Amino acid sequence: MTQKSLLELAKQGDPNAIAALINHNLNGKGIKARVSRKDDSLKILLKGDQPLPKESLTSFVENGIKKLGVTCITTIYILGYQTDNEKPTWQKKIALTPTQISKASQSDKVSDSTINIGASSPKRGGCLDSIVLITFSIFGLPLGIFLSGIFGEDTSEILRVTLGIIGLSVPIVVILILRQHHHWNKIRLVILFASITSLIVFLAYLRQSIEYQSQHNQGKDESTIVNEPQQSNESISQVSRISQKAAQLRMDMSYQEVFALLGRVPDTVVNDQIRQELGEPIQGHTLITFEWKNDNLNCQPVSVDFDSSKMTATGWNEGRVCTGPSIFNEPFGKSCSETALCKVR
Repeated sequence: MTQKSLLELAKQGDPNAIAALINHNLNGKGIKARVSRKDDSLKILLKGDQPLPKESLTSFVENGIKKLGVTCITTIYILGYQTDNEKPTWQKKIALTPTQISKASQSDKVSDSTINIGASSPKRGGCLDSIVLITFSIFGLPLGIFLSGIFGEDTSEILRVTLGIIGLSVPIVVILILRQHHHWNKIRLVILFASITSLIVFLAYLRQSIEYQSQHNQGKDESTIVNEPQQSNESISQVSRISQKAAQLRMDMSYQEVFALLGRVPDTVVNDQIRQELGEPIQGHTLITFEWKNDNLNCQPVSVDFDSSKMTATGWNEGRVCTGPSIFNEPFGKSCSETALCKVR
């Protein structure tokens, strides 16, 4: 099927054509899409190995459908899944109007790159690439030493040298492969930061080891034992009570029903006006989001999106993504103690 005919089918609301366009633009991002249609509603299932970013993906789908000019679709249901999890980690309902679709399709020429997220041409070469290559190549030294001695002292000298060279070359090959990625600008900054941080930690550890050995050799019988709290994977990923309650959320529930289900007033609230007050970019919609701090401090907060005119739920995050202590586990927005928006009417 040609790209032109695929676009024509997508404009007519064909779910297979829309799925093909989405998957084409998500290629290489570890996300797969399935699309189904019922009357004027479109249901889009997105699945990935890692937790899926709700805001960027919903904006990506909404803008893509608008730019295609699919006038026969008035409602989109988007569900984000993580692999091996039968339940969605978040859901989003988007209502489309003919005016929005008309403006978007007229302002943007539809092509095979209409639906796109984060694609840009990376700048390669220069001093920063050289610094990244040199810094990351340092990690090839311990790898080369390890590989050269992996088969013991009885290994032939040629094999040991060959394995050592392979170990030294691995970081260089990794960098050369990653340089072809369209997100190389961001990747190289992450690599540079991680490499420098690792080197600093290693040097600090080495210095402490030398000082300890020096004191030990001089006969000083002193040692410092630092016990760091350890958290098992079970405690980090344990589903909290509020997340279990959030699993019972349904579309179009009223604010009063959500409040009664979760059992307490939300901690924060955010809409475009509050985002503007906090200096954050506005989203350009009328949704209002309430967030409840998770009982498990290692997990993200529970958040529910409401249609501000009807105050009915249009999407939510059950707070099941648990990656350990993080600033992202704190509810975002204005504290409910500072505004009347959170009061149950």
